[in-house]
Amino acid sequence: MGSTESISGTKKVCIKCKLPKPLEEFYNRKESRDGRSPYCKECHRAASKKASKKPKAKRYRRKYAKAVSRTPKGAARRAVNDALKVGAIQKDPVCRGCKKPPSEVGELSAHHWATYEPSDWFKIDWLCRLCHEKADAEREEKLRATTTNEPEPDETVEVSRDWDPDTNEE
Repeated sequence: MGSTESISGTKKVCIKCKLPKPLEEFYNRKESRDGRSPYCKECHRAASKKASKKPKAKRYRRKYAKAVSRTPKGAARRAVNDALKVGAIQKDPVCRGCKKPPSEVGELSAHHWATYEPSDWFKIDWLCRLCHEKADAEREEKLRATTTNEPEPDETVEVSRDWDPDTNEE
């Protein structure tokens, strides 16, 4: 029996630590024959933690953070976070969407309803993750609707085939 095979259908041996563990201790993985990762969750987390400390991973995170912070959205996020740190603004006690406290729905995040222009940076609502996703989807839908509809011409001008543009006569 190989180390990636199931033991009696309810357990599996991790290829890293070589210990038999329940299937729930392995992440789902479509590519595997048994639908589970060859590493147990504990070994997978340890490997991920070790990899994230490598210089290459740190450079990638730094580069990504720098790229995002240069966008208007990144600048708006930074402005809100800085204002929170100095106490210039405070988070709402409940989600503006579902009216539930963070203890029930998780941490609230700032949703920018308007643009990411500096004048709109603090036009925000504090939303839970689910309400934030719904609000973003609504904004994307509105944006798609306004960009796909072509403007209607104000007036239709019929041009005669006999018209000569050089002389401007018929």
